[in-house]
Amino acid sequence: MNWNYSEKNKDNEARLYRLLFQIRERPGMWLGTPSITRLYLFLLGYTYAVLEYEGYRLHFMADFLDYIIRVYPSDLALNWDGLILMGRSEEEALWEFFRQLDLFLETQAHERSSDQ
Repeated sequence: MNWNYSEKNKDNEARLYRLLFQIRERPGMWLGTPSITRLYLFLLGYTYAVLEYEGYRLHFMADFLDYIIRVYPSDLALNWDGLILMGRSEEEALWEFFRQLDLFLETQAHERSSDQ
């Protein structure tokens, strides 16, 4: 993974993570009800808006999918929300998403430090 983003791109990625932490604190306010599907759809809209108005493609959705595929291997063609949702309720899957997000960020930090 290439982490040599411009400062503006780093700001866009950092804003996304701040937003995710805000959603974790109050998912009902952001999503209506705690639901991984609603979070996924919200993030699709958010990433589209960043691309449309900032001209920057956020790396999170693809990078997180690659990570989740390693954690939950499957023969099914599902995105990260579907892989996490399998066998869980929407709310349970949302909390599993946040648990996996923490692990993903630790993995990313470790990869960045080993690349330097």
